[in-house]
Amino acid sequence: MTEQVPGIFKPALISGAIFGVAAALPILKYINVACCALTIASGFVAAWMVSKVAREHGARFDVGVGAKVGVLAGVFYGLFTTLASGLMFAVTGGTELREVADMMSQQGAPEWVIEAFTLLPMVLVFQLIMGLIFGVIFATVGGLIAGAVFKIEKPFVAAPPPPAPGA
Repeated sequence: MTEQVPGIFKPALISGAIFGVAAALPILKYINVACCALTIASGFVAAWMVSKVAREHGARFDVGVGAKVGVLAGVFYGLFTTLASGLMFAVTGGTELREVADMMSQQGAPEWVIEAFTLLPMVLVFQLIMGLIFGVIFATVGGLIAGAVFKIEKPFVAAPPPPAPGA
């Protein structure tokens, strides 16, 4: 059994991209309302993919490795959900932003807040910051859970027997 953990970059990229894009899609984004389910799933699935490769190569996999994979998956999740949201805003013409701005106006929000909220670059920067923060936090939780579920421990290696007396 080797000590080296297999590469975590590719599984984290794949999982972060898939779940990040899913979180920006109109219907699927509401799944994330349920305890950040898509974000947690990105870390869990990435760590599961690494655990499969670790098992094949006889490498160690535990909660520490799961957490590292989860952090990286969370970064990719934050990046891809922001990119996909920007594309969705471009395709829909920002109708969702205008609806929220109208609701804010009806609630008596200051005009400068409403104007700032409708500026797409400002919204995307805010989403990127929040996506990275929450993506890293919750994807790490998913990685930790996967690390506990799919743990691969090193085999027990017995110490050599002591030399025989008089030898």
